[in-house]
Amino acid sequence: PPPPPPKLSGFGPPPPPRPPLTMKLDENCRSVQRSKSHAITKQPQKLVKLHWRPIPPHSLKNTIWQDLPQVSWDKFHLETLFTIEEKTRSCSIESLSKAKELLVLDSKRSNQINIGIKNLPSMSKLKVIIEEMDDKIITREGVEKLQSLMPCEEEISAIKEAQKENSEIPLGTAEQFLLIMNSISGLECRLKLWAFKVDFKAMEK
Repeated sequence: PPPPPPKLSGFGPPPPPRPPLTMKLDENCRSVQRSKSHAITKQPQKLVKLHWRPIPPHSLKNTIWQDLPQVSWDKFHLETLFTIEEKTRSCSIESLSKAKELLVLDSKRSNQINIGIKNLPSMSKLKVIIEEMDDKIITREGVEKLQSLMPCEEEISAIKEAQKENSEIPLGTAEQFLLIMNSISGLECRLKLWAFKVDFKAMEK
């Protein structure tokens, strides 16, 4: 065999080999397993709160509780009786889907309309009453309320466009009201004439 290479002057011996990684990997694996075991730890169940104050042992003397016999009880069974069951989300999702409405107006405008029509007749009768200007059902105050809630062209266009794109979803109450008002021909003039009619009757009296 060839002779070994000559040693270079000024340099020490070669560095020792790196230690094996098995120990470090083993420690990492253990730490991961410990973290997983902590994550899997079952959370304690929520129990109904009992609003009582326990009596400390030193205060039992000369009380009725001192003479009571020892009672054995099943802790697991007692916890099951007082466990608070979490409600499933399926019920809430179903109720939300049933109550879904097509809302186009902003919340401020929608609330204004819903509050304003609270004392007016139902939607199914409103159009006929306005066309007939029946002041026995809608008073002068009601006529003023209708005048203040008249729809504008932008609102009607937005409602019709949304209804066209979502025909399977019913309109909200405020949106239905504006469409009914828009379907009455000459609405603004009719309401002004109705108000004048009510004022003229009051003057005759």
